[in-house]
Amino acid sequence: MVVLWSFLAGLAAVFILLWLVLRIGARQFVANPDHPANHGHVAPQVGGLVIMPVMLAGALAVWLFDPNGFHPLPLGLFVLMVGVIALTGAVDDLRGLSVRLRLAVQIAVAATATAGITGIFAGAGGVSVTWLAISAAMVIGLVWYMNAINFMDGIDLITVANLLPGFLGLALLSLGGLFPAGYGAVAMLAAGGLAAFAWFNRPVARAFLGDSGSLGLGLAAGILSAQFFMIQGSMLFVLLFAYPLTDATLTLARRLVAGRPLLKAHRDHFYQRAQANGLSSARIALTVLVTGCICVVVVLASFVALPGWVEAGCVAAAVLSMATTLAGFSRRQPPADSQVGGRPAQTGVREE
Repeated sequence: MVVLWSFLAGLAAVFILLWLVLRIGARQFVANPDHPANHGHVAPQVGGLVIMPVMLAGALAVWLFDPNGFHPLPLGLFVLMVGVIALTGAVDDLRGLSVRLRLAVQIAVAATATAGITGIFAGAGGVSVTWLAISAAMVIGLVWYMNAINFMDGIDLITVANLLPGFLGLALLSLGGLFPAGYGAVAMLAAGGLAAFAWFNRPVARAFLGDSGSLGLGLAAGILSAQFFMIQGSMLFVLLFAYPLTDATLTLARRLVAGRPLLKAHRDHFYQRAQANGLSSARIALTVLVTGCICVVVVLASFVALPGWVEAGCVAAAVLSMATTLAGFSRRQPPADSQVGGRPAQTGVREE
């Protein structure tokens, strides 16, 4: 019951607080038109500054009702690590931080979270080659989750579409007893917050998420996915947030093969190419949302007693859905598709 109420709490709290912040004024948080967090027009980067405190404060409130629902990572460590990353993102939005400093903080946070997830702080188990391999992969994975979600926050509504299916999927898994109830409630808080943020981020957006939100939610998504893997041992955890990870990874690989600078701003992501090809940000976000939902349904279906060939077919359907989405984004659209009511669609573009 707490899990279900968490969605409504996140939805209401974020909507009211974000409305108040925008009503009062947040000029100091308006992105520079040339800043990478800009979507092609200016708006305050306050989404993360509202969503993250609501999610973390809500998690502490849930702990009061269910202190045993947070494992293997202790809740205090989760709140601290996600809070540090969100704060780092906020400072970067306001003042700008060097790439080296940002990466150093991300690696330190990812390593600390990994130690908590794998039980080293609790003295669980011993250090082995397998443990070292899993821990190294988890650190790299958490750093990549943060940056992939950050890279993918480039047009209106895209981050909502990227993250909402995965958080809802984790919450549903917790309702089925397949994931800790406490962290299921955290996932619901994040989902509710994103649903509220969508109202203010719809084209033309009145608020952006900012690095505090994209990095913080990216780390939260990574930590929850890693814990799902540790608890269930299922490699299908990669499907929970499949689209942003796939787009960001393939784009990085293509730039690496082409010998292009990896840290230089660009517009090579599939969703950015889709907009350049004439699709509106709303249509892109809807396509990503549907693709994400298909992938999450496959994860949920994997815990139902189904014949092997059916499970294989479900995974194939998820792969086909992803491939179709990426191929569609790469295909140039007829000029009429980029018009809304006879006028050019108003969508923002972020160079990453």
